[in-house]
Amino acid sequence: MKKEIPNQNLEKWEQTLRADAHLSIDTKRGGARAGAGRKAKDYVKTVVNLRPEAREKLEALAAGGTLSEAANKLLLG
Repeated sequence: MKKEIPNQNLEKWEQTLRADAHLSIDTKRGGARAGAGRKAKDYVKTVVNLRPEAREKLEALAAGGTLSEAANKLLLG
């Protein structure tokens, strides 16, 4: 059952503000210019808790690279 909102006796400026309120709620995508904003990434940020022994092995596998590269190499082959 839909409730009716009682008349709120708004002043003219309040009515104008309320009429345009939905415009500020819309989801904004990117910036003012075409192509502005955050670019899509080809990875997902993930947190993994490792035991110290597992971290040492991952660091050894990385061999100067990043741990993320080593984990991708290990998991994807």
